Amino acid sequence: MLKSLTNRVTPLAVAVACGVLLASGTASYAAFTVGTKQIRKGAVTRAKIHRRAVTSDKLANRAVVGRTIAHGAVKTNSIANGAVTANKLAAGAVTPLAYGNVAPGASPTFVPGTTSGFTAVSRPSTGTYCLTPSGDADPTTGVLVASPDATHSTGLGTLLSVVVEAVAGAPDCSAGSFEVQTKVLASAAGVLTSSDAVGFTVIAT
Repeated sequence: MLKSLTNRVTPLAVAVACGVLLASGTASYAAFTVGTKQIRKGAVTRAKIHRRAVTSDKLANRAVVGRTIAHGAVKTNSIANGAVTANKLAAGAVTPLAYGNVAPGASPTFVPGTTSGFTAVSRPSTGTYCLTPSGDADPTTGVLVASPDATHSTGLGTLLSVVVEAVAGAPDCSAGSFEVQTKVLASAAGVLTSSDAVGFTVIAT
């Protein structure tokens, strides 16, 4: 009887049996597909991800936003030089703590509509200006950047050099102020001299 059954196994029967096995295998594979719901929280760590496995073209648009980045996860030494450019920053993402445009003279003023984060500017001596900040700008820990403003400067056409510099520690100003000094060079044989004719812009960060 066993011999009789063996003789009845035809190529068609073998093909059908293999088809059943393949279909069964396919069904089993689909049943055990791993999706995000099957991955335990914290199971995928940085050490388990192959280097360069996650590239920018594999990330959905806006997949990485501020709230998905852990505090302190991105350090300056982990950002490639030139990776962060102006067109990658949202409008208003990085703003100075204070900025202003100063019209010079014995009674200096901030140019209307150009100032934020400063409450006052004074001139204790020729070419020396003291700027009082408001809000978050802190002269003891912050950085002030100053540059000449030709629009609000007078009589500088024949000068060889104009210098505007922020003075660390603001020694000529009261506590809590930033200090800026303005100087000019009138001739090649001369020296830089303090001047009240130089307008300037400032940014505090």
